[in-house]
Amino acid sequence: MFNQDHIFYKVSGALCSLTIIMAFVIYVVRQDVADVRKQITTLNGDIVHKRQSVTILQTEWSHLNSPNYLKKINDHVVKFENLLPKQTKALSV
Repeated sequence: MFNQDHIFYKVSGALCSLTIIMAFVIYVVRQDVADVRKQITTLNGDIVHKRQSVTILQTEWSHLNSPNYLKKINDHVVKFENLLPKQTKALSV
């Protein structure tokens, strides 16, 4: 009987130790998952911000390339004149 009780206590002690180790491992993994979720939330916020910035830049680019705006800049700053046919030359291939 002493032998069976001794084995029982050893197995019980090993199972308790294993339970404590597994609890610690689960705790560490849960903390890592929480950290990764925070990073994902931050990155998703950054992505939304970047997409908004791209949309704003596309809108500004469309405005800066609009014919009316380019004509206004030409008339006030650059002052290019329209080309006359005699100012062009045919290219030979």
